[in-house]
Amino acid sequence: LYKLVVAREEKSFGYRPAEPQVYYVLGRLYNLGYKHFSNPEYLTKSESFLRQGVAISPLRVEYVNELADSLLLQGRQEEAESLIKNHAAKVGPPYSYIFLGHLHFALQRYDLALAEYKKAEAEGISFWANDIYYSRYVFAGQQAGDFEAVLRLSKEYLAKKKPSADVFFNQAVAYYYLGNK
Repeated sequence: LYKLVVAREEKSFGYRPAEPQVYYVLGRLYNLGYKHFSNPEYLTKSESFLRQGVAISPLRVEYVNELADSLLLQGRQEEAESLIKNHAAKVGPPYSYIFLGHLHFALQRYDLALAEYKKAEAEGISFWANDIYYSRYVFAGQQAGDFEAVLRLSKEYLAKKKPSADVFFNQAVAYYYLGNK
């Protein structure tokens, strides 16, 4: 089924060669193919398609992130870091802090990720409003041992969104480590 989907998408590529979304979809499909089937050829194809997509649409963050993911899967950490840092410099704060935070998160540098997330937060980004941002912020905070930040964000989330068992659990963990057992 995977090969059928990729073949159909590659066929559509022939109809829309100037459409950057085609390059992104194909690059993402090949990244996913590598993750599931461990075929190194898929990473080569992924990188090629994603580079073309980034060339056509250089400010699309999802294209840059997917290319960075492909590079990381190939063990090319320095190149992925350079790509993300260059992209962050182009877009500037506050989103540059989020991109850099996500990079550090992917590289399991949770203290650095949290520091970047806090900079974005200081610039007005509401981490409670986006579940992926919230989850990464909290996980980075837990790994970095900053349970005050985890507790503060969890309280903000609960005050502005619907109740969530995950958020209540994060709050409980923060209270535990802050000594409020």
